[in-house]
Amino acid sequence: MPGPVTVAPLMLSRPVAASEVAAELVRLAEGPAQGRATELAGPEVLKMASMMRRLAKGKLVLTVPVGKAMANGGVLPAGDFHSGKIPFEQWAASR
Repeated sequence: MPGPVTVAPLMLSRPVAASEVAAELVRLAEGPAQGRATELAGPEVLKMASMMRRLAKGKLVLTVPVGKAMANGGVLPAGDFHSGKIPFEQWAASR
């Protein structure tokens, strides 16, 4: 992230590690056809700005409103979903 400032949307997210996404895609590809797959999400609900502050290492993180629905969890999975196991902090510490 070049520059002294970064911008983050004012929203909630369930971050999932790329390694878990890859494993789920392989599982789906090797399994029987099933139509629509169950959603995959991370194990915790976090604010995007908090995650950006963790990764931005001392930069100023400005939040930008992107709509009430996103700020209140509108992009979070609704109903059944597969949950990843790797928490954001564990993933960030391993980078």
